[in-house]
Amino acid sequence: MGGDATSETARLAWVLSRIERLGGILTWTTRVDTDEVLWSSHAHELLGITRERLGSTFSGFLSLVHPDDREAMAVARAAASETGGTYDGVYRVLRDDGGVTWLRAHAERADTRDGLYFGMCTDITAEKTAHDELERSEQRYRMLFEESPLPKVVYAIDTLRYLAVNQMAVDTYGYSREEFLAMTAADIRSPEDAARLRKVIAAQGHAVMHHGMWKHRTKDGRILEMDITGHGVVVDGVEAILVVARDVTVQRRLERQLFRSQKLEAMGSLAAGIAHDFNNVLAVVAITAEGALDAAPPGAPVRVDLDEILSAARRGSDLATQLVAFSKGDESHPRPMSLDATVHGLEQMLQRVLGSGLRLRTTVSEPPAWIVADPGQIEQVILNLAVNARDAMPGGGELSISTCPVELDAAGAAALLVPPGSYVELRARDTGCGMDEATRERIFEPFFTTKAPGKGSGLGLATVYRIVRERGGGISVESTPGVGTTFAMVFPRIPGG
Repeated sequence: MGGDATSETARLAWVLSRIERLGGILTWTTRVDTDEVLWSSHAHELLGITRERLGSTFSGFLSLVHPDDREAMAVARAAASETGGTYDGVYRVLRDDGGVTWLRAHAERADTRDGLYFGMCTDITAEKTAHDELERSEQRYRMLFEESPLPKVVYAIDTLRYLAVNQMAVDTYGYSREEFLAMTAADIRSPEDAARLRKVIAAQGHAVMHHGMWKHRTKDGRILEMDITGHGVVVDGVEAILVVARDVTVQRRLERQLFRSQKLEAMGSLAAGIAHDFNNVLAVVAITAEGALDAAPPGAPVRVDLDEILSAARRGSDLATQLVAFSKGDESHPRPMSLDATVHGLEQMLQRVLGSGLRLRTTVSEPPAWIVADPGQIEQVILNLAVNARDAMPGGGELSISTCPVELDAAGAAALLVPPGSYVELRARDTGCGMDEATRERIFEPFFTTKAPGKGSGLGLATVYRIVRERGGGISVESTPGVGTTFAMVFPRIPGG
């Protein structure tokens, strides 16, 4: 099992490194109380400096930041350290060749108490260069505006009415130029974001130059996460704002998955040590309670209390055992297996788990799809998902479980943190209460649960995630409050019969 885990860790590290390189991303981990920084392996390449010059401390890195940006960066980091909040910023790093690399940084604290932060930087040098060019030449602005591969729009400061849009904006949002010119910048935003936009403009006026993440709505109702840069311009005598938008919807999803993987790895390492120590303490409590029970006279009132102590110690020990299993992984015996046969074989048990008030529907691929896995672990995955679906449908509903072969291209594979290739998809869809975005982002975290105290340990979905990843697979979740939730998992497909 140790070899499998080491191989999986190395493979995951390779996949994450490729995603970071392709997306112009570097990541880091830092301890604010020790000044240490652990950079991703290619950070020096993206920054344009040597590995030695980059170093491994924040104070050393701060000396590489452009002098005009150092104070703002140090103040923002210090504030995040004091409050335990997130950190965002845009700054320049001095390259070895005399130029600068523009970075957009985001960092957030791990779910621990030791001052551990996870961070991510995106190279925005190209966008900054394009913006500078726009300011230098009106003619060049026209050329870059119309032919830019990024969506660009211009809207009036006073009315927010669109004055111009380029072809990429039309293609991205789905509105025609005529439709755009009849709309305002508030029309593609939520009421809250529209109010936020007006506040930004009111505060900065025509000198506005703002950055930020905004959610935009397309004509067909999709929500896009857009990285926005806005500049004050004058168009035909009208004070306006030129906006350059970059669709980072997929990238943001990848960032969230990267953060989730980093946090799970850190929490798993911490959990293993705590669980062992906790189990040792509970063993002493249980042995002492058993000895006291043996010595207590039959019918003595103290026996009731001792029984409670012994029962609590055993429950705690069971929980610690689950935690060790989550952090290290149970012993598994992977072998070629039919995922379809496993689903069929569990139908009666799944119906009993769901109860008479819920319907079960299964659909399997033809011919059967084969993977390499431990059948017991795959059964555990399916049963955990069934229990989760049952608890999400207290008023009745349907759980659909299906399997089918899929081919993942580069984009689809990157979204699931797996290499492109042939896979078998296992999909579980319920018609339950669903969940909001904040809940969906945390469901694979150990001990996170929305159930009432005593109704769940919060390790079920964390275990599902671990098993899927150990077998070289990926997992995604789609959920809408009041509509339901869909878990989609993929496992590498092999020839079978």
